[in-house]
Amino acid sequence: MSDCTLCGGKNLGKLVLPHPFHQLDSVWDSQAKGSWVILHISNDFDVSVFKCKPGIRILSLPTYNDQLSMTFIQCPNVTTKSVGFIAIGIKKEKPSTKNKFTTLQPGMINCNTFLCIVQGVFVSPSGELSYIFHKLRKSSTIGTTLSNLVNKYSNDPTTFCKVAFENEPTTALDYSVSFLYFNQIAGPTLAFSNAPNSINVEFGLPFIQARMQPNSWCNEWLSDDSNLRKCIKFDGTNVRNSKCKLRENRGTSRRSEANVNVGMDRLQY
Repeated sequence: MSDCTLCGGKNLGKLVLPHPFHQLDSVWDSQAKGSWVILHISNDFDVSVFKCKPGIRILSLPTYNDQLSMTFIQCPNVTTKSVGFIAIGIKKEKPSTKNKFTTLQPGMINCNTFLCIVQGVFVSPSGELSYIFHKLRKSSTIGTTLSNLVNKYSNDPTTFCKVAFENEPTTALDYSVSFLYFNQIAGPTLAFSNAPNSINVEFGLPFIQARMQPNSWCNEWLSDDSNLRKCIKFDGTNVRNSKCKLRENRGTSRRSEANVNVGMDRLQY
């Protein structure tokens, strides 16, 4: 990292993030607080996750739109009724209600993470918050590059998600997995979520910041299970308004995570 003085007399340190985040114009600001996570999806669907230490900030560049890979920044705001949020999940070694990402040290996150589309949340009969999501397929089963897939299905995000993500949804209880949601800031975009970056100009410099809600890659259900759709509901920031009875696949060996191939029954209050 090298020190430099930029517009308005604000002292910032230029820095280079590790590959593959090195293409971002990053600076060190000693006055910035809070740690956050950035996500990279390569053109071959390799996923990289990096937790920034407090003080790292990203400047906006027009060249970000020309990249073949996608880059995202963490979005802490979930304020809309929607499905299909792009997210990174991480498995917890021990049952806990805390978000595991907050306990990780800054740097590359290389273990127990997975890219997914979060389709919704519900409360189990025992009162536990549960998630339903579709994991990214293995690149060998997708059969094409990320940029080609975006070009082909830019105006059909539901088909894009069905090709890139597993058809069978997975469930996990809150104590066994943590999620973070994201805003895309670089690379090819789907028309459905092609929103401009949120910019905060300070001392004449365009800093990228999180938007008011995460990217939703499809506002439709990827699963054809009608019982599943009835059981999940977003109500602003209050997600604890639907109770469902989950019957897990008997072939599953872990009670905290299962394929939803039997269905759900809506419970009466």
